[in-house]
Amino acid sequence: LADAGTTTGNAAVETYVLSSAGPNTFTLGATAQNITGGSDADTVNIINSASGTLDLGAGANIINIDNTFNISAATIAATSGTYNLNFTDATSSITVSAAQLKGANDVTESLAGAKTVSLSDALTSYTVDADIDIINLADAVNDITLVNGSQQVIGGSAADTITSAGGGINLSTAAGTDTLNFTRDQLAAATVDGGSESDTVVITAASTAIVDADFTNFTTVEVLQLTGASTAVLGTEAQQAGFSTIKTGDGNTDLTITDPGGGFPVTIDASAMDAADTLTIRGSGAITISGLVAQLTSYATGALTISTDANANQTIRFEADPTGTLTLGGAESIVLANTVDLSALTLTGGSYSLTLDPNASVATTVAQHNTATAITAAGSETITFTDAGTATGNA
Repeated sequence: LADAGTTTGNAAVETYVLSSAGPNTFTLGATAQNITGGSDADTVNIINSASGTLDLGAGANIINIDNTFNISAATIAATSGTYNLNFTDATSSITVSAAQLKGANDVTESLAGAKTVSLSDALTSYTVDADIDIINLADAVNDITLVNGSQQVIGGSAADTITSAGGGINLSTAAGTDTLNFTRDQLAAATVDGGSESDTVVITAASTAIVDADFTNFTTVEVLQLTGASTAVLGTEAQQAGFSTIKTGDGNTDLTITDPGGGFPVTIDASAMDAADTLTIRGSGAITISGLVAQLTSYATGALTISTDANANQTIRFEADPTGTLTLGGAESIVLANTVDLSALTLTGGSYSLTLDPNASVATTVAQHNTATAITAAGSETITFTDAGTATGNA
């Protein structure tokens, strides 16, 4: 075109080259029409959909998209300039490609209202624009970050990584092993349905304030992953959320697992902790601990299944009567607080010494007493045997 202005393309023309004499407003005459922009700010109005090449040139360009339009087949660029994707309707749902969305300088709206963007392909390393209210991800591996608590996500069928701002993440129709990143203060406002397969909720910063009510609106999520030194109290809401595994961070960690009824077995993966850390467990839930290199203090009253690492020497302290099995990987130290009855705990594997708190009165089986490589009792202590047998008293 020889001059700038407002025009509508003719459907029979394959390509239009816009003038650089000033800004242009151009409405496509056919979905496959190609546009080469001028050097000023151009506005292109899409019709129905677009599948041609829109090279908008220099300037701050705008692409207007009406409700229900699918422009994912188009090639969009702005050589030496930028382009915005603009919703023209108040309530609008459009389909775009990842390249189009990531290439846009901004996503804007002419009228306020709910805006939905559906992706035709994988979207990675993208921070969702604030004017997008709902984003539907493609059935591909996606990685996105939300910017406010009102945004919602509908996941695809592959493994998605979503960093939340506390809004509703809906993965109810999706498969894939998804990773959902939150800070602790975002949890209570979030609504999460993890869908099928195994999904992980990651608390991205250390927190000593994680409580059961944080997960009231979570369902079908399987793994809770902590970061750094953390404290979590879990029960009814965590059970209905679906958590069966907790991965600790690297730092002192205090976990309460309370069985609200019907069973709440939890596996604690403590492999991120080191020997300088202490894992403290509490509550009535059944607890399995794997990867334990850290020291352990147990107030737990539920059944325990604990395995210690063969390459570390650990102190395992019981503040409440343990039940279950402790498999020792090496030479460990077992410490008993006053009134603790060790007899219901099966000890297998490596070796152990027993240490009693000063002036403690404890109970063990004869075999547990006899198998100990050493018994340390620094005050006036009492050991009561819960079964009959032959034993030699410790001085």
